[in-house]
Amino acid sequence: MSYLEYNVQTVPTGARKILYANWPLVLLLTAVASVGFLMLYSVAGGDLSRWAEPQMKRFVLGLVV
Repeated sequence: MSYLEYNVQTVPTGARKILYANWPLVLLLTAVASVGFLMLYSVAGGDLSRWAEPQMKRFVLGLVV
Protein backbone atom coordinates (compact mmCIF):
# COMPACT_ATOMS: atom_id res chain seq x y z
CA MET A 1 0.00 0.00 0.00
CA SER A 2 1.42 3.37 -0.97
CA TYR A 3 1.63 6.41 1.28
CA LEU A 4 -1.16 8.20 -0.60
CA GLU A 5 -3.53 5.24 -0.38
CA TYR A 6 -2.95 5.04 3.37
CA ASN A 7 -3.70 8.76 3.84
CA VAL A 8 -6.86 8.61 1.75
CA GLN A 9 -8.23 5.95 4.06
CA THR A 10 -7.46 7.96 7.22
CA VAL A 11 -8.80 11.35 6.08
CA PRO A 12 -12.04 12.16 7.96
CA THR A 13 -15.15 12.73 5.87
CA GLY A 14 -18.44 14.48 6.45
CA ALA A 15 -19.21 15.87 9.89
CA ARG A 16 -16.12 14.20 11.40
CA LYS A 17 -14.00 16.89 9.74
CA ILE A 18 -15.31 19.39 12.30
CA LEU A 19 -13.81 17.35 15.13
CA TYR A 20 -10.39 17.48 13.46
CA ALA A 21 -10.34 21.28 13.15
CA ASN A 22 -7.52 23.14 14.85
CA TRP A 23 -9.70 24.52 17.65
CA PRO A 24 -7.04 26.63 19.42
CA LEU A 25 -6.43 28.42 16.11
CA VAL A 26 -10.17 28.96 15.58
CA LEU A 27 -10.49 30.43 19.08
CA LEU A 28 -7.48 32.69 18.53
CA LEU A 29 -8.91 33.99 15.25
CA THR A 30 -12.28 34.59 16.93
CA ALA A 31 -10.63 36.52 19.77
CA VAL A 32 -8.69 38.73 17.35
CA ALA A 33 -11.80 39.31 15.25
CA SER A 34 -13.76 40.25 18.38
CA VAL A 35 -11.26 43.01 19.14
CA GLY A 36 -11.76 44.25 15.60
CA PHE A 37 -15.54 44.20 16.02
CA LEU A 38 -15.22 46.24 19.21
CA MET A 39 -13.03 48.77 17.38
CA LEU A 40 -15.56 49.12 14.58
CA TYR A 41 -18.37 49.51 17.12
CA SER A 42 -16.40 52.22 18.92
CA VAL A 43 -15.49 54.12 15.75
CA ALA A 44 -19.12 54.05 14.61
CA GLY A 45 -20.15 55.84 17.82
CA GLY A 46 -21.92 52.87 19.36
CA ASP A 47 -23.90 51.99 16.24
CA LEU A 48 -23.59 48.25 15.72
CA SER A 49 -25.37 48.12 12.37
CA ARG A 50 -23.12 50.67 10.68
CA TRP A 51 -19.82 48.76 10.34
CA ALA A 52 -19.53 46.08 12.99
CA GLU A 53 -22.58 44.00 12.10
CA PRO A 54 -21.70 43.54 8.40
CA GLN A 55 -18.16 42.60 9.39
CA MET A 56 -19.46 40.05 11.92
CA LYS A 57 -21.64 38.50 9.23
CA ARG A 58 -18.66 38.24 6.88
CA PHE A 59 -16.54 36.67 9.61
CA VAL A 60 -19.15 34.03 10.45
CA LEU A 61 -19.65 33.24 6.76
CA GLY A 62 -15.91 32.87 6.27
CA LEU A 63 -15.60 30.71 9.37
CA VAL A 64 -18.36 28.37 8.21
CA VAL A 65 -17.07 28.08 4.66
